Amino acid sequence: MERTKLANERTFLAYMRTAMAMVLAGLTFIKVFEEDPFYIGVGIAFIPVGMAVAAFGYYRFARKKREVSQHTEAYTPTSQVHAEVIEQEKVMPDRQ
Repeated sequence: MERTKLANERTFLAYMRTAMAMVLAGLTFIKVFEEDPFYIGVGIAFIPVGMAVAAFGYYRFARKKREVSQHTEAYTPTSQVHAEVIEQEKVMPDRQ
């Protein structure tokens, strides 16, 4: 389950990185091509699209996080080693 949680966080960070790159690209287009209305328009379009990517990434992250937490409660270990680790975590919960 930990790998699934980390994968979800990694995906969220990829969305945030993409969103930030789009917003910065939009600002760069606006600043570098101050006299060309086409590129200014492209820059203006990139900014809200980047913000939408960030909002969508957060929405997916939060939804998947809820799903994972619901399935974590129903998780049953598939091997003896995993079962022992789960039991140790129940005995010493402060080590997580």
